[in-house]
Amino acid sequence: MRRKRSRRGSTLVLVALMLGVFMGVAAIAADIGRFYVVTGELQTGADAAALKGAAVLQRLTSNYASSVDDSVTLWARTTNRSNGDSLVIPATDIDVGWWDPSVRTFSTAVPAGQRPNAVQVRASGNPRGVFAQMIGRTGGLALQRSAIAWIANISSSCTRPWALPYLPLVQRVNGNSDTTKDLDMGKFTAYANTLPSNRTMVISSVLNPPSGVTTDGQWTAFNLPSGPNGGANSGQTTFEKQITSCNNIAVNSNAANGNIQPSNGKGPCGNGTVVCWTSGAINGISGGPSAGPGVCTFRASPDATCYTSSGVAGVTTDITYANVTGNGSNAIDFKYVGQTTLACYIRDPADICNAIPDPRPKKGYPEGTFVVITEGLKSPILNPSLDVLSNGPSNRQRLVLVQ
Repeated sequence: MRRKRSRRGSTLVLVALMLGVFMGVAAIAADIGRFYVVTGELQTGADAAALKGAAVLQRLTSNYASSVDDSVTLWARTTNRSNGDSLVIPATDIDVGWWDPSVRTFSTAVPAGQRPNAVQVRASGNPRGVFAQMIGRTGGLALQRSAIAWIANISSSCTRPWALPYLPLVQRVNGNSDTTKDLDMGKFTAYANTLPSNRTMVISSVLNPPSGVTTDGQWTAFNLPSGPNGGANSGQTTFEKQITSCNNIAVNSNAANGNIQPSNGKGPCGNGTVVCWTSGAINGISGGPSAGPGVCTFRASPDATCYTSSGVAGVTTDITYANVTGNGSNAIDFKYVGQTTLACYIRDPADICNAIPDPRPKKGYPEGTFVVITEGLKSPILNPSLDVLSNGPSNRQRLVLVQ
């Protein structure tokens, strides 16, 4: 009978033979994990650096590329880390240019007449892996991630073409007359929660209203571009269309200033041109290029109340608050887009507006006078059904990571 051969110690031999394989697999797994971690760090750094660059670009008026490069390079090195060290992003990996949302492309060539609106950043690293070094790759694995941050203009789907004076809002909220300062948001929140009578303002169409009545200032009409993406100012038709149907045109400003709508001489209603245009369009136009429902529904004279189509008194719409710094081009300094209830619109001095709080007169105001109730400022949080991100003119902006 054949004796069985002893197999004692064979497992140890197999383990010894496989140990190298196990270590190799473990090294590969560790390398892959490290590369994934570094890739994530590079992407985070690129995202943050692009947003930082866009934030810097948003406030510049010249020297765009050099100023953004310097700021981003320093900021990335002092605030971000990758592969266990400070993240270094050289100026050659930072581009200032133009983002076109319609085709989702970035270019360093900026369209004529525009200013840069986006920053592209590339973050690179060369992590060295254990297995890679075991097989002689000591230079590390070249990794790169990129990001593009866009300065998007937030266009309300319906901002009316009237600029209310900023001064009375500053006086009521901040308690002073410094129109160079922004509103104190804590005080504004408290103000917005007071009674409507405390938030009601009478805004005249003329600088000097008739004797016997007082107003809180004069409104100004601003000149709209001819289309959602800008273009030539087109005058009466576009102005009326923005009142009757909004026309999807935002405030004509480059995050700061806009142009005053010319109002020379007397219009067909016997008042300033923009007053006549407003009076003719505010309750709708039935035919022609400016046809649309308008803002208000009026009842029999002398009731000046602005009703909704369903008969509710007061129509809430978006109207800007601004400082007027001159005449013509860049003469309006836009401050805020406000959610404002249009309580009354005076079409005749005999019109009566019961929303005007006592003891102020209810009538006697010139044609074109608005009686408005401040409701709130446009939220910095986008409303998908009301707000549009584009390169169209707007006085509100948002920094967006687009790639």
